[in-house]
Amino acid sequence: MHKSLTIFSVVFVLVCFLQAVPQVTGTIVGGTVIDGYFNTSNSYVQIEIRLTGSDASNDDMVQAAVNLLYGSSTSTNISIENNANGDFPSAADSKLKTNPEYFEDENDDKVLVYKLYQQDLSTVGNDNPENKYLDFKVFLDHDAGTKYDVDFPNSDHVRYDRDRPSISDWVTPSGSGTFYFNSNTISFELDETLGSGDADTPLSNTIKFYGSDDGDLNYTIASDYFSGASDNPTRHTIENPTGLDLIDGINYSIQYLIYDRAGNANTNGNSFQTEVSDAVYDVTRPTITGVSDFQVD
Repeated sequence: MHKSLTIFSVVFVLVCFLQAVPQVTGTIVGGTVIDGYFNTSNSYVQIEIRLTGSDASNDDMVQAAVNLLYGSSTSTNISIENNANGDFPSAADSKLKTNPEYFEDENDDKVLVYKLYQQDLSTVGNDNPENKYLDFKVFLDHDAGTKYDVDFPNSDHVRYDRDRPSISDWVTPSGSGTFYFNSNTISFELDETLGSGDADTPLSNTIKFYGSDDGDLNYTIASDYFSGASDNPTRHTIENPTGLDLIDGINYSIQYLIYDRAGNANTNGNSFQTEVSDAVYDVTRPTITGVSDFQVD
């Protein structure tokens, strides 16, 4: 008798524990996706609320209206109290525009998806979203006291960063018109700290010397030289960079492609930007090739 009661109690507890709850997931869609960031190449933020198992046949949950809450901050301490109801009248996503919304059928599940585009994320960030942290919650109106966090892959929130990085000052080699240089040392300053992507999207920061001989020499910037803007140092000097085996007498165009921590590239389309043109590498010592007779009166 006691054994049967114990088994029943264990089964009851397991059933309650395993009972499905809304699965709420956030995803960054499009372009170069870096965990925790919304960058200039991304299309929109997607928030999916899904009912599975017994919850997908629970009338109270299935028929409930879903409300989206949002908030933003310059730090990761974010107050998520704004209800999206009526705040997105121009939203491209109809469900965001008419929030609260209801679940739709997807096989045995019930699903609701919101899509927030750049304009919508600007609203989330109080019309000044750059470098702000954005976060979201949802609740079902049959149980308004229970709020569900929207978590993103490897991040609790999204940081809005659409500013492109750049080499703010190319120091050496440099000159005007066609100029000559004889050192294999490069020096530059960055306007913000670079990034190398994440495990799913690795990125390389590259300085290219493209020669008049069609030679294509590339230096991958090491992480020791990523710092920029408020980080120190902002100026980096690298002697004999790996991969830049310059050839005497060749005219080089110096180009670069870099990424910041959010995955923004310095150019649209991730193409190389030319920083210096007509730089001739010259390490040949001058010589006297001949002497003419001359007479002094």
